Amino acid sequence: QLADANRFFDWLELMLQQSDWFSGRTAGAADFFIAPMIDYHIAEAGSDHVWLDRPQLEAWFDAIRVRPSFVATGGN
Repeated sequence: QLADANRFFDWLELMLQQSDWFSGRTAGAADFFIAPMIDYHIAEAGSDHVWLDRPQLEAWFDAIRVRPSFVATGGN
């Protein structure tokens, strides 16, 4: 399953090369849907493999995880 997750993270990294957010110029539904899934994955499997060679994804997660809406819904 980790190989499948890494392929997904690679795809997310590619998508973030076009914009800072998955939803376009600002955070939106796609970002708020993906963030909790990544947060859960990190809680279960750790984060080292998630950020490896994925600077866009890491910067995106750093930005979304401090948003009050993410924190209020139980994000780490």
